[in-house]
Amino acid sequence: MVSRLADGRAARAVLVGTLLLIAVGGAVALVPSLPALIAARAVQGFGYSLVPLTVALARTHLKGATLARTMAVLSVSVSLGAGLGNPAIGLLVDVGGYRLPFLLVTLVGASAAWWVARRVPPTPDCGHRVVLDVPGALVLAAGLSALLLVVARGELWGWTTSRVAVLVVAGIGLLVGWVVLELRTASPLVDLRLLTSRSLLGVNAAAALSGIGMFAGASTVMLQAQTPPPDGLGYSVFVAGLLMLPMALTSLVTPAAGLWLARRTGHRYVLAGGLLLVATAFGHFALRHGSAAEILVSMVVMGAGIGLSYSVMPAVVVAHTPLARTGSAMGSEPGGAAGRRQRGRRRRGVDPGRAHPAGGPRRAGRGFRRGGSVRSGGSAAGRGGVPGGAAGRPTRPHPARDHRRLRCDR
Repeated sequence: MVSRLADGRAARAVLVGTLLLIAVGGAVALVPSLPALIAARAVQGFGYSLVPLTVALARTHLKGATLARTMAVLSVSVSLGAGLGNPAIGLLVDVGGYRLPFLLVTLVGASAAWWVARRVPPTPDCGHRVVLDVPGALVLAAGLSALLLVVARGELWGWTTSRVAVLVVAGIGLLVGWVVLELRTASPLVDLRLLTSRSLLGVNAAAALSGIGMFAGASTVMLQAQTPPPDGLGYSVFVAGLLMLPMALTSLVTPAAGLWLARRTGHRYVLAGGLLLVATAFGHFALRHGSAAEILVSMVVMGAGIGLSYSVMPAVVVAHTPLARTGSAMGSEPGGAAGRRQRGRRRRGVDPGRAHPAGGPRRAGRGFRRGGSVRSGGSAAGRGGVPGGAAGRPTRPHPARDHRRLRCDR
């Protein structure tokens, strides 16, 4: 719903409000209680809408090559934040406990909100009114919650228990009902006809699968780095976070190469090549994860793949999406949610107070190999969906016209 609000005049105000919510969540986490910590993390979940919000604002105010470069940087900001944030947060935890990172988040969120309010121009009135599809949002949330709860707790409850069966049936039923509801709604939360159109279906499938790989796969690497020997490396949170740094740096420098290649070969080939690199990285990790050097190799290759694929993915989406649907189109990728649930499920396999992950060392080793293999297969499957959904010729932003008209007519 936050991404949908980015399609209207209040996009800047929504971005400021989201940043303030992140700051408030960090402040709430300073209260020494588990309920406060859970509430803080729930509020900070609004932060996942920052990418579609900023992409929608960029499309409104920028054009041409500047827009393409800006979208490329914004799209890799998640991997950049993970690579830089993990070691920084680990160091803060080692120095001042878990509250110190939340204090930093509070300061950064409030400062960013102040900067956006002062420097980002207001969104022009393009005449399209945003209508929130509240029933659709509630049904979608209920269906996804049921299925993600199964992913998160199914191993603990037992995959064949009645509780899991009921949640699966309920989740699938709610999602089927949501699809019917969205197709019959005049202003749906997610424009399914647009997202499943020939020009966007392959790209959206690739985005979903690569999102699963990036979120869940990177966390599997962190888990391996912190698992006590002999099955893991036994590193601290800070040192384990440093292993993510090459991914961040590589994903920061490769978008320029991706845009250069896209102008000469077409976006779909760059996107497919990036996803193949991500699949290769996780395949390497599945087979070779016994030393820091082997993990660093995986992170460098994965960063290159993320930088290439995510540098062109927003351009393909934006080129086939009306201006009035930019925010909701960029915010409709489900891979991140599934990946985070897989991440949480695998983290529960480790008990910091034990010498080995729960289930014994052999199970831990199989888990890391299986995790890398699944992420590799997901990214490779995403690559397979690209050619059918993205144009073979280079997809360029809309031609530069009068700036005021460009912001409203694209």
